[in-house]
Amino acid sequence: MLADKMVELNYVEQVSTETIRKTLKKTNLNLWLNESWVIPPQSNAEFVCCRSDVLDIYQSPDDEKNPWLCFDESCKQLVKETREPIPAEPGQKIRYDYQYERNGVANLFMFFEPLTGWRHIEVTEQRTAVDYADQMKYLVDERYPMADKIRVIQDQLNTHVPASLYKAFEP
Repeated sequence: MLADKMVELNYVEQVSTETIRKTLKKTNLNLWLNESWVIPPQSNAEFVCCRSDVLDIYQSPDDEKNPWLCFDESCKQLVKETREPIPAEPGQKIRYDYQYERNGVANLFMFFEPLTGWRHIEVTEQRTAVDYADQMKYLVDERYPMADKIRVIQDQLNTHVPASLYKAFEP
């Protein structure tokens, strides 16, 4: 596609795929990688309100009675190699075969306290409202038992709601 476009724009008469490969390698261009950004919707008061609250928390000092931390989760595919990798050698990275065997998925719950550098990761087999509630219980019972208020910065995933606590625990 790139070679065709260069010819179409009359930059060159013809371009080989090898020239394109070398150019991409030389410029360290990785066209398959994309960066994502939070692009605010036009005139959305809820979005602005949530972002303002987060920015206010980020500027607050470390307070043992009112700690704040970030929480996120990620689902990861587990893979099993079907062939033995070729070990690394001088000037050559370890090489893995492109074929793999799917070996299920795992969910990672992650906590991070930017002011102290503390991190905690919990691996579970699934992501449910009850699993989320268990993570919040860990914060209250084990990590911050003496806190008056724990401020958790998190996304708006469907399980990240107070109702998840009611699903897991008696009111």
